Amino acid sequence: MSYCRSRLRRLPPALLLGLFAALAVGSARWMSCTWDEPYHLSSGHAILQLGDYRFGPNHPPLVRVWSSLPNVLDPDVRFPATDEFYLQGKQRSTAFIFLAAQNSLDQLLLRGRLMIVLLAVGLGLLIYLWTLRLSGVVAATAALFLFALEPNLMAHGSLVTTDMGVTLTFSLAVCCLWQVCRRITAPLLLGLGVCFALAQAAKFSALALWPAAGAVLAWRALGREPWEIGHTGSRLAGRLGKSAAAAGIMVVLMVFFLAVIWGAYGFRYEMAPRPGMPYDTTQDEEFALSDQAVGGALASFRLLPEGYVRGAAQLLTWPQRTFYFAGSLRDKALWYFYPVVLLVKTPTALLALATIGAVLVALRRARLPDSWPALVVPPATLLLAGMASGVNTGVRHLLPVFPFLVMAAGATAAILIKSKRGRVVVAALGLLTVVEFTMAYPDVLASFNLPSGGPSRGDRWVVDTDMDWGQGMKGLKRWMDDNGVGEINLACHTFLSDGDLGIRSRRLPVYSNDFWRVDYEYPPGYLAASVSVLRGYTLQDREQVPLYERFLRQRPVAVIGNSIRVYRVDETLRIRRE
Repeated sequence: MSYCRSRLRRLPPALLLGLFAALAVGSARWMSCTWDEPYHLSSGHAILQLGDYRFGPNHPPLVRVWSSLPNVLDPDVRFPATDEFYLQGKQRSTAFIFLAAQNSLDQLLLRGRLMIVLLAVGLGLLIYLWTLRLSGVVAATAALFLFALEPNLMAHGSLVTTDMGVTLTFSLAVCCLWQVCRRITAPLLLGLGVCFALAQAAKFSALALWPAAGAVLAWRALGREPWEIGHTGSRLAGRLGKSAAAAGIMVVLMVFFLAVIWGAYGFRYEMAPRPGMPYDTTQDEEFALSDQAVGGALASFRLLPEGYVRGAAQLLTWPQRTFYFAGSLRDKALWYFYPVVLLVKTPTALLALATIGAVLVALRRARLPDSWPALVVPPATLLLAGMASGVNTGVRHLLPVFPFLVMAAGATAAILIKSKRGRVVVAALGLLTVVEFTMAYPDVLASFNLPSGGPSRGDRWVVDTDMDWGQGMKGLKRWMDDNGVGEINLACHTFLSDGDLGIRSRRLPVYSNDFWRVDYEYPPGYLAASVSVLRGYTLQDREQVPLYERFLRQRPVAVIGNSIRVYRVDETLRIRRE
């Protein structure tokens, strides 16, 4: 009987994880190649096959290598190792040749995305087990339900980027930190060191873990509670002893960090596999700026690999381009950009439950878990780092915050469900979760909650990676096939060419460097335009925004995944750069 009960208890989490995996794979199959994925796949392949770390050092290699494993193991996949663009270190051209010219784009992309889905499923399992320990089975099941239908985690858990990789390793590192704050043991220190270092090798945003871990350990050392050591009953009671332990833990983190980072770069200082191979600075503006920032320091300072130092320099010198926010193009970063994006992109139920939980804690009707600063400080530090960064991009850079929101929401649901009114609230929020997710799926990248206007109106707030990253082009092709449209006027933010898409199009100017003529004329027919273009983001020039904004006042004949709008144009379309 107890065996059967144990099996039944495992059924809900297994079903929810299976649901997430199935939906994530469906979304991965639906989405076409997004803008950044070719760079990650080509870079990971070059690292594994050739030991070449030159391509895009703005990301550490761990997740890139992970996503490229299936392609490297396939002997039929060819990399343009003798092509002149590769030898010159031109990442964009090399990525295009690798994915679109020499191999099957869809095959390589899907394999890489499935590797990221595995990481996302691992994150879901971590959320369930961690919440189970913190708040019990009801909270853990509620948290896993919210995770399974969380569109941001699903979107970036089915794309070849570094965001899900850092979210998983960030969460694992914080989980180990929380346990170490309760009891110091050798296995926990080992787990903390490994997970902390893996997060640093996943994405540079994990650098926020350094001040977060320092602050949490300082809180633990200066607090009144004794610090348990091992399982023998030993304790550190004095602040001096606890401070020494905290300092020792930071030393352990540094040792693991150095070992893992050097290992991730093949225990080699140079980025290039052979002397004399150049680094491209013409196709990568950030690379050129980091080159200037690093200067001659690389020649004498070799504590870390060249690729990691250059990547960190890119992070520090990242230029704030013109970006779109709340109806207009902006040039200066806004400190409140990330909080607002977090508010409009997070599902309503998740926000509501997390807020209710905070209120219950403030009213002392709910108790915080032991060592709670270890759960709060790291995600809060990441958010503050984004606000202070001076660069406004997308919610994906805050993805490691979402697991903590999910766990807090699950714990709140477990408290509310104890009362009749609370059960009604939880049921209503659960239904709302399903509704909002259904409105977004399968284009979960373009999800927005209902209070912000929903996914159909998300471009009023932000575009690019939060709304339109080129993911809707497969959907556009299906629409053209279903409606017998043989050729279309195309103004979409996409990495792909017509040959890759399998369509015929007349390309309209989308980026500033597309204007090699003054006037363009296009025959009547259909116009497909992505919201990043309609809102002027891709043009990066306020003077060019009127080129497309008139279509925002027209009713589209079709909407593809909320990110592409199709219009019927009955007259000759003239595009003029004023």
